[in-house]
Amino acid sequence: MKHSIDEMIIPKEALSLLPFKAAGIDNWNDDADLLEFLYIIYEGTGFGEYSKYQYDELLPRFKGIADAFQCFANESSPAPAVQCEELQIQDFRQDKIFGRLLKYVGAWDNVISNVLSESSFFSLSHILESRTDVDCSIHLASRYFYRQALQVIRGFLESVVMQLYFCANLSQYAKWKDSDYHTPPLRGKVGLIKQLENAGIVTAEIGDKLSNIYGNLNGFIHGSESCLNHKGVGTSEYKGWIFQRDSFELWANTTSETIDIAIYLMKIHIKQWNDKKDTLGRICDICHSNEFYVIDNDDSETYTCKKCGSSSQYKKAPNKRCN
Repeated sequence: MKHSIDEMIIPKEALSLLPFKAAGIDNWNDDADLLEFLYIIYEGTGFGEYSKYQYDELLPRFKGIADAFQCFANESSPAPAVQCEELQIQDFRQDKIFGRLLKYVGAWDNVISNVLSESSFFSLSHILESRTDVDCSIHLASRYFYRQALQVIRGFLESVVMQLYFCANLSQYAKWKDSDYHTPPLRGKVGLIKQLENAGIVTAEIGDKLSNIYGNLNGFIHGSESCLNHKGVGTSEYKGWIFQRDSFELWANTTSETIDIAIYLMKIHIKQWNDKKDTLGRICDICHSNEFYVIDNDDSETYTCKKCGSSSQYKKAPNKRCN
């Protein structure tokens, strides 16, 4: 039985492994749910053996990230009132919450790689931005910029949602590319999430979850006192510029939750875009222009976009013989 493109790239079996189990990175092994997730998504596109290579590449990278968190946490500058207190800092390689977050980071990186390899995206800009948003958030959080790290994750969620919206509204995407577009609110009766629900692109259940996550992230944009890096300045609770366990866990758990829903949204988007392409004819995967330079080869044709210069090669249909 031939599977749909969204089921090939992000099979339901992979989604059944979410949410990932909390486990410190030093305790990951070949039975890790992340490795199983990678195998399933790459097996769907015919490259199951590639999963172990990717997993082995992630391990030293993530251990390096854990070591960076450890290094910066040990360089804290406590406020004078708490300098005599002993700062409790965990072993980041053993930390289960951090380990689960890193699983989501690895899963997202590889989902995006799989999507890119199959050209199953509407907006390359939003796809690439989502990956760097996660990297940026990690960099900020390692240096105690917890508020800014979650502001970036809010932007990450916006990029994922906007891709679904623009795919369904090509005229709005054209305005956005020309910098002639004001992004509407995501939440509310006329917000983008509700529009996606009304169009049948996302379910009410997913819409509610998106709204809740986005609402929680708004506090880090609008400066709620509890969301500040320097919270508690007006009370005896201020600790100084130090590693803050509660803020760290909030960042790690919120980022894990956000990437989790983003993986579901990406599966929805893959089907959405491939259904849309069927109605548009041959178009450029990058800029969506339909104007090409065509080179006729022996058994294929090369289409080069006149607008952005990207090229794609297509096999010619075999000639039918007359009897």
